[in-house]
Amino acid sequence: MRHKFLVPLVCLALAALQLPARAEKLDDTFLKLDPAWRLDRRVESVPSLTVRDKQPGLAFTSKGLDTLTRDINLGDSPFEFRADLELTDGTLITFPRYNGVAIALSSAPADKFTKNDYVIIFAVHQHGATAMVARGGIFGARNVRENIWHSDTSDASPRFKTTHAGAGGTIQSLTWPNQALAGMKLRFHATVDKDRNVTFKIYNVDAGDSPWWDAQTEIPADLRATPLKHVIIRTMRNPEDFADLGRAYTINDAHQGRTITSGILQRVAVQALEPGAKPTLDQGFPPAVLPAKPKPADYRSMMLPPGQTLEKLRARFNSPAYADYRAILLRNAETDKRDGLSTALWAYVLTGDKKYRDNLLVSIDTLSAPVDTIAHEKWGYPGRLRQQLDIKEFAGHGAASLAFAYDLLGNDLDQPRRDRLRYLLVRSVKNFLNRIERNDWWYINNPSNTIAVGNGTMGICAVALRDDDPELSKTAYTIASDNIKKAFIAVRPDGGCIEGNLYWNYALSWQLVLGHALRNTTGNDHTLLTMPGIKNTHQYITVNFAGNNELIPFNDSQPWLTGYFIAAHAGAEFDQPLMRWFADHMAREFAKGETFGEQTGGMYAVLAFLYRDEKPAPAQFPGLPTLAHLESLHEAIMRSDGKTVMPTLVTAVKGKGQLSTHHANQDQGSFVLQANGESLLIDPGYFQDGPANHSLPVIGDVATMKLDPKVVCPITHKFEAGDLRSLRVDATPAYLTTAKRAARVFVQVADRATVILDDTIPSDPKQPITTHFQAGFKAEAANNTARITGNNGELAITLFGPDITLKASPVREFKNSWVYRKRGITWQTISGAYTYDNAKPLVTVLAPATAKRPAATAKVDYAAKTVTVTIDNTTVVFDHTADGWLLRQPKP
Repeated sequence: MRHKFLVPLVCLALAALQLPARAEKLDDTFLKLDPAWRLDRRVESVPSLTVRDKQPGLAFTSKGLDTLTRDINLGDSPFEFRADLELTDGTLITFPRYNGVAIALSSAPADKFTKNDYVIIFAVHQHGATAMVARGGIFGARNVRENIWHSDTSDASPRFKTTHAGAGGTIQSLTWPNQALAGMKLRFHATVDKDRNVTFKIYNVDAGDSPWWDAQTEIPADLRATPLKHVIIRTMRNPEDFADLGRAYTINDAHQGRTITSGILQRVAVQALEPGAKPTLDQGFPPAVLPAKPKPADYRSMMLPPGQTLEKLRARFNSPAYADYRAILLRNAETDKRDGLSTALWAYVLTGDKKYRDNLLVSIDTLSAPVDTIAHEKWGYPGRLRQQLDIKEFAGHGAASLAFAYDLLGNDLDQPRRDRLRYLLVRSVKNFLNRIERNDWWYINNPSNTIAVGNGTMGICAVALRDDDPELSKTAYTIASDNIKKAFIAVRPDGGCIEGNLYWNYALSWQLVLGHALRNTTGNDHTLLTMPGIKNTHQYITVNFAGNNELIPFNDSQPWLTGYFIAAHAGAEFDQPLMRWFADHMAREFAKGETFGEQTGGMYAVLAFLYRDEKPAPAQFPGLPTLAHLESLHEAIMRSDGKTVMPTLVTAVKGKGQLSTHHANQDQGSFVLQANGESLLIDPGYFQDGPANHSLPVIGDVATMKLDPKVVCPITHKFEAGDLRSLRVDATPAYLTTAKRAARVFVQVADRATVILDDTIPSDPKQPITTHFQAGFKAEAANNTARITGNNGELAITLFGPDITLKASPVREFKNSWVYRKRGITWQTISGAYTYDNAKPLVTVLAPATAKRPAATAKVDYAAKTVTVTIDNTTVVFDHTADGWLLRQPKP
């Protein structure tokens, strides 16, 4: 007999088999650990995931390797996934980079992955934050061969779709915006739709209620039918930190002290989505703003000097006397890609033209608000960055530009933007103070340009906050000015810059703008405007202004005119006619056409105009010494004429002073030469630091020989009488053990020739000596002669003494030496090897020529302990002494 309920029950059971199981939901704040979580602690002595006592949140630290797993049934329905966390410790480190925590939805337990499994991962680690669909595992380690460990995780999406996917050894979606990670609050969110398309979002408390970053990808076709069945939380270590002991990973003791990443995982939530339903877990943070105080009616910008008003500035801006300054600023306001904010800001303030204001607001928003214009899905920008939160070192320029706008516009800037900018400036200044506490290399522990730049930019941000946050402002700008005075040594009291003219301009411009802002607002420049290294900047020009109307690119620099703002300041501050002329000269040259950003970009053009006083410069070139030397640098220059801007013949020689930074080159004893307004022998500038890239002798193997770029190599025996100028550079210390002596005596004979006697004695006399000349135009060589053909003339090179055959290299690439490259300069190296001969030191004669004036005739006679060089009718004699070969100085 059939039971009356049997048929309905069977039907109900069959129906149940045909319906998908109801998707489970998870929302855990970890006030206590739910028994559904299973803990796998691979290193019992080092717990890394722990529930806090009577407080919500799961504490994590990357010291150990814990894994928490719980099962979840999501079926095949759309769903959303969220994780909230706050970092409590950690530092941005590029390599090693994995220490942190991962939160994942996985198709398999962490230790049972196969090629058919995948995960949706949220992770924070030392390099940044990651959100991706991945194969292989959850940031575990796989032993590829003895003592070599790699991460087992690989991005399942095309490269740059969500992460760098291993490009350059990186896998992050976002790099941290600041070095110290403590206090950073993040919210990860992912939505997976019915077609298995994935939308990722990462929120940052400093980005407010809009995403910091987002990305769209999809679960690979071969994995879409694979269900996600586990929620996994796992602390992460760098792969090389593990040693494989059977099944278990244990921490390699050698790596136990590595920098860790710690924090609180505050919430993990997963829930299914009904068809067409909007995600409810997708939420940002409160708006990232700080209410800014309205400016009073008598408010004055930190950029306005005492007694100056905007009305007076506008009148001066329209004066014919400043036409070149005006032309440069307005041109840059249209074209400046380096810092369009500063130029648009001042173009608007000085002209009132609304088009500049529109451009200005776009620039402000790009640096401080959500935008759609940031590069995406490419190297450096995987996924889509929506807000620029970076406040690390190089972002200081942008922060300072925003500070200028915040300060100068005052109430002309709408309140929502002012509130955003105050938040960003406070955040930047607090980060600066954090870096000072940690003795950061960039801001306090590096004697180079970064001290002036880092403290200058952050000092400007601090001064801009003087009304809103007076205590924070004063603390920060006082520290910034003190740091520059104590730690910035690259500019010496005699005016020399040991890093070259590029960093002279870069560093001093930021020091000076902070000094002016402090003087304008507090009446005290903290000596930033008047210290000896500033007062003597004109002396740097005397040894750096070359014979082709550029500055000499010794050290890490480029061939150009620079120091626009510095010259304007020095001319006005110290009533220096040369520097007034130099500022106006650069304005005339820059107004002729396109310039490089390092010359006039951003604030440079603005500040040169702003702080150029109204006293006229000399109508004619004030002139420069025909022989000049700076003791701090041991760099010197010889000019055939000190009264013209471009003398017929100029020779500049590179020694090495007492102090160094990382921008020193292997170039002691090198030189450059300009003739007839052209640079015929060049220093190839930045990124070309090897000795074979400079005009100097190399002992032994040219490819492997190194000079010590930081030892003192003095310039001595400076002599000048009539048309004869001479000096000696002793580079012996730089050659370390390869040379008993490596000195060079330079003699410039009027505008006819430069003579070099190489007093080079190898430690091993059998080692060859290869002399080098770096040509800046087409070069050809044969036997002991070479010729460089410029646009205005030629340079004849003739070598005397030992047997030598010169060769000219094919045209060389400047690579990263950008000014040379963009100008299309031809670079060839002329070189030749010879064997040391005590009786016949190498003598080089460099003679310029033009179509109307042939090169000087040269004759060299060798006698016992004497070398006589005759240039046309002028005789130069060298004597061999106990100190080596020296010029016999003619009697007056």
